[in-house]
Amino acid sequence: MKIKSKTLCLAALLTISTQVTAAPVPENLYTQQPSITPELAHPGQYPVGVKTLQVVHEKQLNTQTFTSFEDRPLTLEVWYPAAANAATEELATYENVTRLHKPFSLIGTGHRNAQAQKTGQFPLIVLSHGYTGYRTIMYYLGEHLASHGYVVVGIDHTDSTTEDVDFVNSGFSGFPSTLVNRARDQQFVLDYFSQDDSAIANITDTDHAAVIGYSMGGFGAINTIGACYGFNQAGLQRLGFPEDAAKQLIPVFNSCHAGRDEVDSRWQAMIAYAPWGGESSVHDAKSMKTITVPSLYVSGDQDDVSGYENGS
Repeated sequence: MKIKSKTLCLAALLTISTQVTAAPVPENLYTQQPSITPELAHPGQYPVGVKTLQVVHEKQLNTQTFTSFEDRPLTLEVWYPAAANAATEELATYENVTRLHKPFSLIGTGHRNAQAQKTGQFPLIVLSHGYTGYRTIMYYLGEHLASHGYVVVGIDHTDSTTEDVDFVNSGFSGFPSTLVNRARDQQFVLDYFSQDDSAIANITDTDHAAVIGYSMGGFGAINTIGACYGFNQAGLQRLGFPEDAAKQLIPVFNSCHAGRDEVDSRWQAMIAYAPWGGESSVHDAKSMKTITVPSLYVSGDQDDVSGYENGS
């Protein structure tokens, strides 16, 4: 009788273990599009490859202490025009977690680790997620743009991904890092692909680059192309910073041009979807008037996070 009891317990444990560790089945979010779909909404002429890169941005400010510097690891998802035989590689799946840390998986149309095109120069586009988010949150856009002849790089902004942040118990934990690093991460990707010697980097035209940001990604993108941040003590306290920290961190947060002395002239376009900051006037108005990079702002009057009434 004891042996039977142990057997049942073991079977139950194995069942629970299987339920916990089983990977989610990839879902397909793509649908068949009608013939009236606008021309640019259709896939382009290139098969698409997908590759994940682990890179390091050296000697960046430690946003836990604000008194030291440390290497900042970043995970990148890269979509690129692939060689004609790309279809022989497996379709890419994108695994991540929700804000409640529930795992999910989506299947795309790109091909994992497919060989890149051997010739040609394809402009670089950087995709920057919100708070919180993840590098593949706009995978559909990354795949689509790559099919039309772009190298597209989605960033996992370290400290502010859905995996990094316990949104229920410590939702603010990654926000200081976000304020400091969002634009700097975007600029780093451009610099990285300018210096790298990989097969993908060799077909990337970094002299013609664009950045697309959603929410906090848009907040950073506006800074990257020329705006300065204009935080003040009262605004930082409203965001949850203690009084003393708010006073001391103003010069840390109020940077321009992704931390550079001037805008990188290789940025040729910017799109900001629901950019955060307008409601709190965190982008200095005078500096925004000097922006010359062609820009598109997309916002909605039902946005209750970034806001709308006073400019998003």
